[in-house]
Amino acid sequence: MQRALGAVLGDWFIIGAAIGTCELLLCHPLAVVAAVFLIGSRQHALAIVVHDAVHYRFLPNKKWNDWVANLLAAWPTFIEVELFRSVHALHHRYLGERTDGNRVAWATHDQKGQITSEWEYPKSRSGLVLKLMRRSAVITGLCWIRRGLRAPLILQWPHWKSSVFFGYYVIAIVTLLAFGLGLKALMYWAVPYCTWHIAAQYIRLICEHSGHIADDRDFNGTRSTLPGMLGSFFILPHNVGYHIEHHWYPSVPWYNLPALHGALSEAPLFSKANVQRSISAALRQCVADHSSRFLASLRQPQSERSH
Repeated sequence: MQRALGAVLGDWFIIGAAIGTCELLLCHPLAVVAAVFLIGSRQHALAIVVHDAVHYRFLPNKKWNDWVANLLAAWPTFIEVELFRSVHALHHRYLGERTDGNRVAWATHDQKGQITSEWEYPKSRSGLVLKLMRRSAVITGLCWIRRGLRAPLILQWPHWKSSVFFGYYVIAIVTLLAFGLGLKALMYWAVPYCTWHIAAQYIRLICEHSGHIADDRDFNGTRSTLPGMLGSFFILPHNVGYHIEHHWYPSVPWYNLPALHGALSEAPLFSKANVQRSISAALRQCVADHSSRFLASLRQPQSERSH
């Protein structure tokens, strides 16, 4: 409990420090760029804490788990714990199958169950870069905000709960406008959210489930990526890179995943797992030049190229 709350408070502290520093530097362009990357990375970090709440690993009490996670981490990043859980449970239960929740959340497949061109790997390096640039060019972030605000309608909440949800945002907007902070909120929250936060989310998912992961059927759905300090901070926060470990034992909270990895690494079976020591190494498994891409697609069964 203390570790979970400490992580959230730490993320908010960094956000506040980034904003304060940028203001002290009179919003120098370089300071603004730095703030966008710092804040966007912490928005993603808050979303990872929400992911733990989805598994009831944020607070011991289930009701408080959802409400506190919503108030401190989910609603500020336009997520709702209950809605996230409804989709994410299907991802764990049906990984790589037609009913995998990621197919809904990330639109990885069309209505016929075929993987879309956006999520087909390997890609060329330029294709991967263009995908990330397109997704982090504001529009996707705005769509995520719209989707997040529709949570009460999707979940068909009672009126009182919907009132609390929308009241949360109304109070935040009115307060910001009352203090003349509307434009600052756009610069320090909306812009990071719609740019680097989105890019980090997509890089993370690509590392987790894309490309040719393993030949062994028990390991071909998920890759673990264990980056260095900068990669952990800006792209894979709160040990989210330990993704094989998380899929095997989803009840383990994020702060115990390194210990779980150490224990699993001693098992001979785990030698078949795809564990990469950097984000770039994981991404290299998802890219190829144009000639090798075609040959690789012929070698890989469809099940190994799907999520």
